Amino acid sequence: MLRIMGIFLWGYVVYSRLDTTLQEWIDALEIWQVYLGMYVLIFASIVVIIAPFLSCFAVYQELSQLLMAESEKQR
Repeated sequence: MLRIMGIFLWGYVVYSRLDTTLQEWIDALEIWQVYLGMYVLIFASIVVIIAPFLSCFAVYQELSQLLMAESEKQR
């Protein structure tokens, strides 16, 4: 479920970043921090999308360091 939300968030933010109407509005109001927020959300959504794949890879390859990192995050 979390991965689906990450994909949705990534798609929405990329669409918003490429939307020319929103870009004109941001340029007119001179609020450049919106672009920074969009880039942060893009990065966060990519991390949310990639994390389950790394977990599955760690289980498949039995990589104990990655498995320990995942178990520590859940505490």
